[in-house]
Amino acid sequence: TGTALQPSADPELYGKNGIRARFSGLVEYQPADAVAIGLVSPHGGGVTVLAAASTGGLTSAHRAVVEQTAGTVGFFKPEVSEKVAEWKEWLSGMKITYMNSYNSGYGGGGYSDEEVIDLCPNGSFGFSSSSSTVVNSGNGGGAYSGGQGEGAGTWKVRAAAGEVQLILRYHDGSETIYKLEYTDKKLFLNGYRYFRTNDAVCR
Repeated sequence: TGTALQPSADPELYGKNGIRARFSGLVEYQPADAVAIGLVSPHGGGVTVLAAASTGGLTSAHRAVVEQTAGTVGFFKPEVSEKVAEWKEWLSGMKITYMNSYNSGYGGGGYSDEEVIDLCPNGSFGFSSSSSTVVNSGNGGGAYSGGQGEGAGTWKVRAAAGEVQLILRYHDGSETIYKLEYTDKKLFLNGYRYFRTNDAVCR
């Protein structure tokens, strides 16, 4: 982008978690000088506050603005990361099950759907689903994948789009994403009620 700056003096410590340094070089292809303060967050990452001016035009006012701005910076541990850790611990080693059924009675038929996900502590998961439809007589089956060893793939919990999500990544590279919610002491994935039990099938 036409910007290349190199240190023009030895850096100095700034406060308890920062470094102040001066630079010279190019900003958008124009000769420039700059002063910057870099601050490190105790929770990881950090921020840099920088002011630049044409070569020879950097003044004490620029330096004052950088210091004033850096003085207003504060760091905090994001609540989202705590929620992700809590969800991961709460789900690890658990079986989560979705069940839905309907029976019209009097021999009129009905249906039954079930989905089971085994979330193993080693990061793998097993998945099974089954469905059956009864019209007087007859039924249909579902599918099973994993449950032991490497299972169907790997799972993780992440924060995205302002929500906490369960990600199932299958060995073929495909993914299933569930929005996680816990309301009224009930677990919901994508708005559907799931039951959490501690009998996941893991090796």
